[in-house]
Amino acid sequence: MHPKFQGEGYAQKLMAFAENYAKKYNYNSIRLDTFSENIRNQNFYEQRNYTKLEAIYFPNQSEYPFYCYEKVLDV
Repeated sequence: MHPKFQGEGYAQKLMAFAENYAKKYNYNSIRLDTFSENIRNQNFYEQRNYTKLEAIYFPNQSEYPFYCYEKVLDV
């Protein structure tokens, strides 16, 4: 994200929109992943009550794993 727009709450708003959309259309959960070296994203997802599930590896892309996260929705 462009630095000009950081800290304005847009990521929170986008995630709230996605979660509300998923609930409205009866999704059971939301799953996503983030790069294991991206601590900021990991903290963001965990603050929104996403649970870290497991690491996945893409050896042609990086020696470091990606972490899968999931949030089970109350529908």
